[in-house]
Amino acid sequence: MELNLKDDVVGFLDVLIEKLETNKIELTHTGLIKQILQAMDIEGANLKAKPAKTEALPVDKLGNPTQASFKNASIVGMLQFLQGRTRPDITFAVSQCTR
Repeated sequence: MELNLKDDVVGFLDVLIEKLETNKIELTHTGLIKQILQAMDIEGANLKAKPAKTEALPVDKLGNPTQASFKNASIVGMLQFLQGRTRPDITFAVSQCTR
């Protein structure tokens, strides 16, 4: 019996595994990414090649507190899960969000 990893893993971890022509394997979390965008109400956001600048964000001691309508801890938790599984390229940006 052949195991269909694509269906089994998607059902269990919400991870899509695809074998590319270059003999590489690509892991994607499209469901979680859509969930994050919906929670932040930014589904139509523009795509960027880099997720963030590579310099640390300065502390804004005089700035107003955020008035976000979404749950910051929940969103950051989803981003941490995403970067730890399939998107290590967003690790720095996620660490800046946790600050």
